[in-house]
Amino acid sequence: MSAPLAWVRATGSADGTGGELAQILGAEARLEHLRYKPGYSLLARVVPTDNGPPSWFALFAPEARDKVSKLRRGAKKSGIPLIDIPMPRHPEVTLLSGPIGADLRLRRRLRAVRGLVDRAGTPKGQVLAYNPWKRIVQVVDSPRVDGDVAADGEVIAKVSAGWAAEADDAVARVLADLAVQGVPVLEPVAVPTPGTQLLPYVRGGDLARLLEGASAAGAPAAEVLTDGTSVGGVSMDGARDRTALLAETGEALALLHGAGRARVERALGDSGPLRTVDAAARLAGARNAVATAAPHLRNAFDRVADAVADAWEDTGPVLLHGDFSTDQVLVGDRILLNDLDRVCVGAAGFDLGSFAAVELLADRAHTIDPFITAYAQVSGQSPVGVYGWTALHVLLRCTDPVRDLMPGHIDEVARRIELAEDLVDGAGSPRAAGRRSARGTARRMSSRPLLPPTLVTPAGELDVARAWPAADGTQRFEGRDADGRLRAGTLSADGDVAVLPFATDDRLPGLSAAGLGLSTAGLQCGELLVHRVGRRAVVRRAAADGMQGDTATDGAHEGAAFVKHVRSAKVVPVVEATKIAGRLARAVGFSAPEVVTADAHSLTVTAVPGVPLLDVAQEKDLGAWRAAWETWRDQWPRLVRSAPSVQSGPDQLPDGGPVDGPGDGPGEVPTDGPGARPRAGMLGVHDGDSEAEVVATWTRHLLDFDPLGWDDDRSGRALKRAYLAATEDVEIALREGARHTSKRAGRGPTAGRGIAHRDLHDGQMLVDPATGALGLLDFDTLAYAEPELDLGNLISHMRLRHRQGALGLRARNIALAAIDRAADTMELDENRLRVYTRASALRLVGVYAFRPQWRDLARELCESLVR
Repeated sequence: MSAPLAWVRATGSADGTGGELAQILGAEARLEHLRYKPGYSLLARVVPTDNGPPSWFALFAPEARDKVSKLRRGAKKSGIPLIDIPMPRHPEVTLLSGPIGADLRLRRRLRAVRGLVDRAGTPKGQVLAYNPWKRIVQVVDSPRVDGDVAADGEVIAKVSAGWAAEADDAVARVLADLAVQGVPVLEPVAVPTPGTQLLPYVRGGDLARLLEGASAAGAPAAEVLTDGTSVGGVSMDGARDRTALLAETGEALALLHGAGRARVERALGDSGPLRTVDAAARLAGARNAVATAAPHLRNAFDRVADAVADAWEDTGPVLLHGDFSTDQVLVGDRILLNDLDRVCVGAAGFDLGSFAAVELLADRAHTIDPFITAYAQVSGQSPVGVYGWTALHVLLRCTDPVRDLMPGHIDEVARRIELAEDLVDGAGSPRAAGRRSARGTARRMSSRPLLPPTLVTPAGELDVARAWPAADGTQRFEGRDADGRLRAGTLSADGDVAVLPFATDDRLPGLSAAGLGLSTAGLQCGELLVHRVGRRAVVRRAAADGMQGDTATDGAHEGAAFVKHVRSAKVVPVVEATKIAGRLARAVGFSAPEVVTADAHSLTVTAVPGVPLLDVAQEKDLGAWRAAWETWRDQWPRLVRSAPSVQSGPDQLPDGGPVDGPGDGPGEVPTDGPGARPRAGMLGVHDGDSEAEVVATWTRHLLDFDPLGWDDDRSGRALKRAYLAATEDVEIALREGARHTSKRAGRGPTAGRGIAHRDLHDGQMLVDPATGALGLLDFDTLAYAEPELDLGNLISHMRLRHRQGALGLRARNIALAAIDRAADTMELDENRLRVYTRASALRLVGVYAFRPQWRDLARELCESLVR
């Protein structure tokens, strides 16, 4: 649980302490309607306990500074004061609160109609509903626009964010057309400005308030509400009992479902066509909310969601309300359907299930049958699968208690998941029940096997840590055996497992178990740290025995060192990259490995003093963590800018002549072109096209192997579509940006680029506790690239470490702030940085999907990126 959300839950709920919030706001209040973006922002509605007008409340992480700036500028321009302070005990988080007139997305539209808010930003009329930054519904008296009365007398003003004028006109046309078709709808009396509708004031209120009032007063199900009677404090005109009102509501919805779709499409005009409701996508969104609010309930939600997806009946499409419930039904001389802004197309059960779910959750189950019966009589069809659709909508609303900070809200989330499961278990056709029982455990649609966390092999059980997929369907993996030793193996497309003998690899001839054995003194002199079959292995050697090569002098390399075993074609490029990056890094203050010696199959480098960067990320004392990031922020821009210029040739270094490979002559002449690999004496270019290919490669792996179970159910398929759309957008942005990069600094393959690590993350950094020096490791993929690439990768990894629980929110924000300041120092392009950050995050979905212990996290990351 993040600190801001935990603080809000403790002080802003109806059963919370409340004192600190009241001190900040200046009055007793509770928070409702939370919208929370982990690590970015939290937005809520402030409801004063004295029944005063609502306002808004927001918390912003450092990376949301653009929102903070907009709110401050808008308030200053309008003269409306805001509460603007650091969040208690978390000064890096900004706390803002203000009246509705200072709402970020509503303020301009509220000012366009006189009579909605006063100079202080307070609503002039009664507020019926307020969703911060989205919509306000209030009673107003004779509002004016440009000096003219837009509507006489009391009317309802509905002001919405994000609408265009043509959208307002389209809604008005749709409502007018539905009325002509005989559907009882509430039509606006005017649409005076974009985003504003003026509607008749129906004094009977909505059906939900009437039913709630009757229930609170203990009225029987069919109590007659006569003219002038007040039930539970809610009055209504007319002499109809609740059963009759529910019957009228069922009839009204049946008329809407029977309306002509083609006519509505024509009324929408350019704002059309009507969208088809995507129930699976909504279910995936609800899962994201559960994973954030109550992660321990995620598995229970998934189990029930899978059953619900099998239970709903996808009947022929009809015109839908899209968000139907009793609070969308107004009671006047006749029933009127309200809020048709979400009109769409889909199965009738979607609206029926929405109605039933809301009534069930309000403990008014007795209202459902009269409503359904009347609907069936008018539509001429007996609704099917209503309980399946009801279960869907219960799941869609299972985190509403968290959003509104209800007492015991987490327990209520669990209760709603159980209610959805009961609905599915007790309803549906025998055929549907048969499908559910035959389903058993989730089956894999992909024919390619996945590695489990623990793999049984002829060499014994292995705890699998990492895996790397290949286009031929195989996966290379590494894991620990019962003795704690690192073992490497492969999993074929047919499921066959092969594990190599410990520290042995025919394609890496320099690697041998003998080199990791006991020294003559009886001490272990080596440890295998990395082993990827046929590609790479890294050995830590405790002493420099036999490593004083030609480049080692005066005992400079007597401490621990690392031996990198790579394919023979890779030795020279890796040596060159390590030398180039090491000299440049040390010149600006970083510590970096030095090449000791190299042969045809390996190279040996010195150890960099220090501990892993994450080791100093202690929430109780972040001094060392902050200092490390300040060091990085100061030195990294200078390292990027220290890249050899194009004019001097990419093989020329600041300290003198060309870099020679081990045992080779002067460096080779580089070849231009995207993604050119480093060879002796040169660096390749990794541009936007190259990065787009990296993203595309991991996308193909996800499609081929389906480690996230995309094809196992509807919600997974919806998630897959969203992910593919996201990667396509990123690839296009990367490639388009690559066309314009050279405009930054002239022409040439390295114009607008600098030295890039290409795999920069916390695991590549060490901090020396004694000196505070920061070390950089593993420059194997060194290249010329846009500086935004490394920073985007670093941002994505900091966010990922927070999701993994390895990094607290304060520590993460310190790192992100340092990266942000480094980007400012280098005057980076904000759009390119966002693109590279998103590209890195989408790639990490693939990387971590193939690590068994992080597969669930990879799916959560995927969902968070595309929701």
